[in-house]
Amino acid sequence: MVLDHGSLRAARVSRGFSLRRLAAMVGLSPSYLSEVESGKKDPSPDVLLRLSLVLGLQAEQMVQSSPGEILALLMECKQINIEELSNKTGIPEDTLQRAASGRCALDPAWVATLARALDVDPCVFAGVHTVLSSRIRKLREQQHVTQSELAKKAGLSTALISAVENGRVRPSLASLRRISDALGVSPCEFLRTTTVAPPAGGLLERLLREVETLDEDQLRFVYDIVLLIKKHRADR
Repeated sequence: MVLDHGSLRAARVSRGFSLRRLAAMVGLSPSYLSEVESGKKDPSPDVLLRLSLVLGLQAEQMVQSSPGEILALLMECKQINIEELSNKTGIPEDTLQRAASGRCALDPAWVATLARALDVDPCVFAGVHTVLSSRIRKLREQQHVTQSELAKKAGLSTALISAVENGRVRPSLASLRRISDALGVSPCEFLRTTTVAPPAGGLLERLLREVETLDEDQLRFVYDIVLLIKKHRADR
């Protein structure tokens, strides 16, 4: 799992803490905390624990699921093993095993291939949260449960539930399982799709191939643009 920097900032702002005040409370410099929130640095486990205690969150609420963890969950949901997935995608078994267990990063070049093989939206891997967020919101509303009620049942913060449903945060698998338990469904329900993955050579696959060589800062810039486009569309 990796730190969700946006989730950290959202928790701080929702509690009315300035950057300087929170930094003083956890024994950090404001400049270091600013770099953590902006994604330039990742805190040590000790710092993450101190931040979670001060913000009244569990540490798992400030991390997001990695693409490898999503892959492992999808394989569980689709009831497909490493050998079968390797045969369908041409990706070596050892490579898939290492990615699913978090021992290596999930190569962006594999995303479209894996999405087709698993019959899911590639966005599930790419860090765009519309599929996951819309499913959670739809299931919650179908059960006539408010965000605060869901948060209480799941043992999470209302701010986190809101951020997940608005697509600003991708929850950790631990948080996702808490949410699914609270709604009485399997985590697989959130990743189910009725949309066929785009064909090879489609626009999304071409986009994924273009961004696979970008560095972390460039990827974050592209991601921020996607969020701005989504916000503009939602505000219209």
